[in-house]
Formats: sequence, C-alpha cells, structure tokens
Amino acid sequence: MLTFRHILLCPFAALYRMAVGIRNFLYDYSFCSSFTAPVPVIAVGNITVGGTGKTPHIEYLISCFARTHTIAVLSRGYKRKTKGFVLAQTQSTATEIGDEPRQIKTLYPDIVLAVDENRKRGILQLLAINRSVNLILLDDAFQHRRVRPHCSIVLIDYSRPLSSDAILPAGMLREHPRQLKRATIVIITKTPARCTADEKLRMINDIQYYSSAPVFFSSFVYHHSVIPLFSGDSIPVNRLNEYSVLLLTGIAQPAGLIEFLTNQSLSLYTLHYPDHHHYKASDMDAILKRFVKMDAEKKIIVTTSKDIARLRHISIPDLLAGSIYFLPVRVEICDGRGQELHLQIQQKIRIDQ
Repeated sequence: MLTFRHILLCPFAALYRMAVGIRNFLYDYSFCSSFTAPVPVIAVGNITVGGTGKTPHIEYLISCFARTHTIAVLSRGYKRKTKGFVLAQTQSTATEIGDEPRQIKTLYPDIVLAVDENRKRGILQLLAINRSVNLILLDDAFQHRRVRPHCSIVLIDYSRPLSSDAILPAGMLREHPRQLKRATIVIITKTPARCTADEKLRMINDIQYYSSAPVFFSSFVYHHSVIPLFSGDSIPVNRLNEYSVLLLTGIAQPAGLIEFLTNQSLSLYTLHYPDHHHYKASDMDAILKRFVKMDAEKKIIVTTSKDIARLRHISIPDLLAGSIYFLPVRVEICDGRGQELHLQIQQKIRIDQ
C-alpha cells in the first residue's frame, strides 16, 4: 500500500534508480572494468539498506571453510575513523576498523582481516601481506562492482520481502530487484520457526521472478547464555525469567532480538540507538539513568556482540560495568540444507580444484 511518504519520495527514487541503473549498465557492458582476484572471492551483500545479518553470515562462512583454507576477510570498515588500508590486530578498536570487523576479529582472532574502502587495493594488499591466503570474503560488496567475485551471496531479510519494498529513498532497496541476476546464491535471513513451506515457496517465487540463483533460508540461533562484558558468571537464557532486562541496541533491525528476549525475560525494557552508533559519555549517563529507574530486584543490561565491539573501549560507569551482558548469535541454514549450500559455494568458486 502506498503511503504519503512513499508518494512524496517517488520522484527522488526515480532519479536514484536512474543513476544506479546507468552505473550498472556501464559495468554490465564493460564500459567500466571489474577486477578479478587471483584467488577465489566470496562477496556477501544485500540489495536493501542494512539489517540483513551480513556479519553473522560472514562468521558462518569462516566456520565452514577455516579448517581447509587460509581465509582473509576484507570490509570497508563502515563508520571507522581511519582511512585507507588497515590490517586488523587483536587490539584494534571499532574506531580504527569498524564495529563489524571488530566483532569478527574478536570471535576469530587468528583470522586475517583488513578494512579498505577500495576493495581492489585491499585484496592486493592482503595477498602481498600473506601469500598463503587462498580464499577472500568480501563484506557488504554486492554493489561494489569494481571487484568481480567468484561467488556473490545476497541476503534478504525475511520480514522485508522484495514485493513490498521500493527504491531508496521511497523504500529500502539499494537498486532494482532485477539486479539479483548478478547473484550466485540468495539467502532469506532471520527466517522464523513458524514459517511454513507455503510461505517459503511464495518468497522463492518472488525472488525467482528476477533471478535463477538457488534460494536458501537461514535463521538466527541465540547462544544458550548471556555473557558478561567484563567479569563474572554467564547467565543461562532459561534463567532470564528471573531478571528484568534492559535491551541496549545500536543495530539496524532489533525486532527479532526484542521478540526473543520478551519471551525469555521477566520484563523487557528497550533503549535503541542508530546502527553503528559510537557510544559517548553522555550515552552512558542516559543508559545509567534508564537502568536505575527500572524497579526490579534483579536486573541486567543485555546487548549485542556488535554493540560490545563499540562498548569495550569507552569508559563505563562502575554501577553499570558489572551489569552489562551480551548475547551472541550464530547462523543456521534451515531445512538441513547447510551441506548443500557449502557444496554450491564450492562449485561456484571452484575451491576444490
């Protein structure tokens, strides 16, 4: 259904669509060149703005291929304060490399990870630094056409089907859905357990109107415990019904986490900041005030791994420090099709040759 906002922004969306269409035309017909790396490259991206779960899916791919390959991860490092190529170290902060790369580096400290807004330069730098790298994962790279990946995985949020969306700024689409023709694999993310076979079929048909790529479904599996930011014992999720929880988020789409914790906690309060928000001292004061106002004997703050990447390196009031926990999440491919996805990727990038 068209809203007044949608109608108002349609002319701007048409201009944006034209600009993106011209750019894609120039690449499609080789007026602009794309770089092909000498090692296999898997690009993970989306066709909408934010919130599809790119970082957990990058982590999923690392877990799939790390045993047999030397993986490097390359991100642009969105919202970092640095420029150019930066090789991540274990002590690198979110300010230096971005919150999502910091999250990945925390979970996989031995992984080769770098950030560079120029992906071609970043790939060449990575290969020069570590010649054993034989698989590169590009984060948020579907629209980055200066590099031609061997496998392009596009993520689409289950709650935001293409048929009900529109081009920016009228909607959330970065480009027209017909550009899914460039996708090697499409994954519908954050699929709820209640999703029926008929609903999945409708979504597959929606996508296959634009693309012949195989379609998979994935869901988020939350960790069995919330983990303290600093020290102390973890709290099993099945004991959160003893606690009032303040959910602190600076992510694009917190709805799934809100639903999960609403069902698990005694009571849930929320405090939401914009995606990639860099927390400041004034934010800590606001969080403390909100936490103190919660009328509960047992209360904690729960946040995400992505937010923890930004919280670790700022000053946190003592009254909060012992009460902040985070809830890790991992990706699971639905319907037992994880091995099928793995084989599809292997085939596309010829990783077994």
